[in-house]
Amino acid sequence: MTQTDQGASAPDDLQHQARELNARLQAARVAGQGERAEVARRIVATMPPELAQRAQWLLWRMEADPDRPGSLKKPLKTPYWTMGRRRAGQLGGDEDRRHLQPLEAALRAFTNDRPGRWGGVGFAFLEGDGLIGIDLDWKDTGEPSNEQQAIMDLAASFTEWSPSGLGVHIIVSGQCDSFKHDDVGVEVYCGGRYFTVTGQRMESAPADVRPIKPHD
Repeated sequence: MTQTDQGASAPDDLQHQARELNARLQAARVAGQGERAEVARRIVATMPPELAQRAQWLLWRMEADPDRPGSLKKPLKTPYWTMGRRRAGQLGGDEDRRHLQPLEAALRAFTNDRPGRWGGVGFAFLEGDGLIGIDLDWKDTGEPSNEQQAIMDLAASFTEWSPSGLGVHIIVSGQCDSFKHDDVGVEVYCGGRYFTVTGQRMESAPADVRPIKPHD
């Protein structure tokens, strides 16, 4: 999920549409309030300690931004620091690193803040952290392609189902440049991005973070 930026003021009709959509999104979060404790329990039970203990956790919620009209059709998963401020500025900079928290603190904010405030918790990739995030999306086909299956075989490491259930988030140890390949349906993050976290681990994948296998 990319970091969003503040833009110039949008026309009044877009601001009105965004306010209405954000109100509906908040109402949906309030309706799902009772699930938050179960989500938190599941995340604690499945998250490897080497990730949970890192101060790289934040909160997120679905939002429409009137300055980004596309979000009126597909709301953004907007990241926030645990004290309630929208994540901004230099990602991985001094301020960002001060405000990112271990998993325990992020889950405490997620479960204890007012109903409907947050959609979930997320893990931020930071430059130099030795981690790579691999986001595979096969929502258009309902199952992984041969290329995506090959990536999962090479990246045999901690893997969660994405929120849609039609893709996976894989975290491996290593270092690379971030890139995306739309034809394959893969995005690779190495700093500057974050993963939403579901606690729905893929049982066939390892339960810990491992180095990515070399490609022959």
